[in-house]
Amino acid sequence: MRKLLIVLAVICLVPLSFVLAVLVHHNVVDTSDYNYNHFAASQYHHGTFSGPQVGEPAIDFALYDTDGNRHALSDYRGQYVVIETGSLTCPQYISRIEPMTSLQAAHPEVTFLTLYVREAHPGSKIARHERYEDKTALASRVQLEEPETRTILVDELAGPVHQSYGAWPNMVYIIDP
Repeated sequence: MRKLLIVLAVICLVPLSFVLAVLVHHNVVDTSDYNYNHFAASQYHHGTFSGPQVGEPAIDFALYDTDGNRHALSDYRGQYVVIETGSLTCPQYISRIEPMTSLQAAHPEVTFLTLYVREAHPGSKIARHERYEDKTALASRVQLEEPETRTILVDELAGPVHQSYGAWPNMVYIIDP
């Protein structure tokens, strides 16, 4: 069934991210590998990086922010864009919000975005994401509890954008026009 839906998506030119969201919603795609219960360094293949390499074109995507507004990377064509991955349980991301906000203030000609990904360290206080709505609520919580002023784009439950960009934690991408 999964292959059929993906083939239909290609034929109908439906965005693959939409098809993946439908598959996740109907429990056809298991997101438990991506949204792990507990962090372990063994979940990463050290020495390899599957995302875009320096000099390669950035992979376009379209996601929603915490207010429900759609943003596509292509909307920012012709501008420098800085994208940082993060989540509420990621201490490195949280500790770098203020320096990144200062950098954003010093460079208003650059668009700064946060890509909200899986929880870095899910546990008893904040569990792994089970629903997209829960993930969006946690992204909103960052904006309420931290001095985060950047637009937060919430990746889909299975993390297709994060995965297309290598799925490594604490990444910052600088995309030139």
